[in-house]
Amino acid sequence: MKKKKRRSAKYKKKSRVSKRSFRLYLALFSLFFSSLLVLGSTYAWFTSADSVTNKFESGHFQAELTEVFKPNLAWQPGKDTTKQIRVQNTGQSPALVRVSLYEYLLAFKIDVRDKVGNGNLITVSNEQKPVVNSKDISTWQPASEKGGTYQDGSLYYVANKAYIADRTNGKDRYKLNDSARKSLPLHFIEINFSAYMNTSVPKPGIKNYWLYDDGYFYYSEVLAPGNISEPLVDNVSLSSSTPNNYKGTLYQLNPYLEAHDPVKTIIKEWGIGTDSIVYGILKDKLN
Repeated sequence: MKKKKRRSAKYKKKSRVSKRSFRLYLALFSLFFSSLLVLGSTYAWFTSADSVTNKFESGHFQAELTEVFKPNLAWQPGKDTTKQIRVQNTGQSPALVRVSLYEYLLAFKIDVRDKVGNGNLITVSNEQKPVVNSKDISTWQPASEKGGTYQDGSLYYVANKAYIADRTNGKDRYKLNDSARKSLPLHFIEINFSAYMNTSVPKPGIKNYWLYDDGYFYYSEVLAPGNISEPLVDNVSLSSSTPNNYKGTLYQLNPYLEAHDPVKTIIKEWGIGTDSIVYGILKDKLN
């Protein structure tokens, strides 16, 4: 995205009040995204054992999620943060894999000064429980009254709204083109998939791609030992229309990998319908 040229001082004086307020909003947004560990700096990547599930009939198997991730401590509207997701077979036997995505968000209280939500992040002088740990999403929760706090330097920011995906029920996984997302605080965060991700089966002869179906991304090929998949996700964008009242927000994108040896029981275990597009690409690869 090309950067807009800075307007001259003479032009600024002639600008409307609404445009002046918009520039002020962007300046505040940039300021607070620079001073807090905020959107972009708290992406979680695979450090816990529950991010990967392996189900194999025999042999020595292991599959891992890999990343190319460039932390962004001053993530601003209209900007991308690199977060490339791949899967590698680090075991000794072939494997089929699928990935699901889960998102987590915690916003902080704003001293709202007008109808469009402009204002500054509210700070308090002392720590309040529950204390927010940017790396532990179990602490991402607003208290019932005052709100828990997140510390940055000598300042304490008050937690306000939380969106925490529940991976245990399977319903909160990210779904492509989901109309319900518009009503969630996540709607201004855009996950940008790679050119290898498809929503329908590509032309015959094309291999090594991801196929989306009902919240899961299936890799089209059996991964041989040592092989790595094509990327599923390239980067994540903060929409240029991000509202001011979400500045300073903490966000995580957590992929969850499931790996299985290529046997017929996978159809039942993964709940793949025989009339689905996924069944069509996997059926001939199963023993």
